[in-house]
Amino acid sequence: MMPTHLSPAIQYFAAKFVVLVSQFIVRVKKHEDLGSAVNSQIRVFLDHRLKYAY
Repeated sequence: MMPTHLSPAIQYFAAKFVVLVSQFIVRVKKHEDLGSAVNSQIRVFLDHRLKYAY
């Protein structure tokens, strides 16, 4: 069992941790969307380069 005098601090840190993790997940999701958009642009650019190279 956890000591009762630690539980408020543990709850506080758990809440902070959950908030940080959720913010990190949102940031990673946005970064993934940005990365996939950039990747598709690069792929289109390379496809054009390869088409006109041959």
